[in-house]
Amino acid sequence: MKFVLKNPILIRVFLLLVLPISLKAQSTKIPYEKYAGKVITTTAAFKTTPLVIVQGGGSAPEAMQSSDFVKKDKQTWSTSFSQRNNELSLLRELKRIEVTAPGPSGPMKYDSDNTFESTDGAERLVNNKLKILKKKVSYHSKSSEWETNDALKEDIENIWEDNFPTLGKEGIVQGLFFSSILPKNTTPGTTWEETIVRPEAEITNTYTIEGKEGNHLTLKLVSKQVFLNKNKLNTFTLKPIQGKPIQPLPQKMGSTTNAKKYEGKIVLDPATMFILKMDLAVTTETNMINGNTSTPRTRNATLSVTNSF
Repeated sequence: MKFVLKNPILIRVFLLLVLPISLKAQSTKIPYEKYAGKVITTTAAFKTTPLVIVQGGGSAPEAMQSSDFVKKDKQTWSTSFSQRNNELSLLRELKRIEVTAPGPSGPMKYDSDNTFESTDGAERLVNNKLKILKKKVSYHSKSSEWETNDALKEDIENIWEDNFPTLGKEGIVQGLFFSSILPKNTTPGTTWEETIVRPEAEITNTYTIEGKEGNHLTLKLVSKQVFLNKNKLNTFTLKPIQGKPIQPLPQKMGSTTNAKKYEGKIVLDPATMFILKMDLAVTTETNMINGNTSTPRTRNATLSVTNSF
């Protein structure tokens, strides 16, 4: 099963477990019109252990192993839908940023709703988000494509989509709706695989139905994303697309991301594809670059997402 979309994305879906009952995929059309006039509040909360390089081997100092050394990043988003004639609109806004991170003299804190209580200099923790904070970006759709000419489009999408694993073809609703294929048969244990090929990455998602309670379906997700513009792909072992050259690492200081892996659970409403919550472990593999030297590093985090009205 293949989809060729407006943006060069290819999706392949494979059913790995064949049951006696039909596993035909159900429609992935999301009934956005049902949400006209409603506002969805999304909270995305990260807990990340910063990278620590210990000279001479060994473990990080005991002080760095406490909860004070964990970075906590919570974002609150608002997404509203409206409909006029046959046109749907989506309005998105980053409402609040709350960050706690280790600092040279103790934890640093920033809260965009209580800046007077924030630690001096803590704004640097959220510099990449302040440009879009409390700025509304509107998208319009007459089909399944969401479009906008807003100058902040790239800034808001980079932050929004980076929060969530890529599930299906519609990037703008990642984290809100399950735009992937869902089999009609929702028997626990049913497993299927999806491959999403984008210009910058190849993503393999493996889904397993864990259970159904009322109108809520729980899926187990293992998502592996490998970026294709690196000269080392690492142990996630996805292969680059044929014909896509792999660019050498830049000669500079800094880091590059090679791969991400998300693993955990998603709870959704299969009738509307609305995602109620996600609880995921996130593993990011990077290369720390210093001139011609590239050192692999792994960073672990947890991601908790809730959507509510």
